[in-house]
Amino acid sequence: MILKVTNTKTKKVWIEDNSRHAWSELAIEIVNGLDHSGLVWCDIECLIHSDDGTWYILDECGHWEYVPEWYKIEGVK
Repeated sequence: MILKVTNTKTKKVWIEDNSRHAWSELAIEIVNGLDHSGLVWCDIECLIHSDDGTWYILDECGHWEYVPEWYKIEGVK
């Protein structure tokens, strides 16, 4: 799935395939913006979406964190 991710604070936009290791620059920004994180930014797998609308960032070891609320995430057709 192609996602459009917007940092609503900086207005920076990424449009990328949400597949394995596709989020290197975005992953660095998200992980650096977290207060604490057990994520390894170079091993980010993807962004995942729960049924309740919450987005998470997942690394290949199965660690996850909530994507901060200032990121707007949309599917692109």
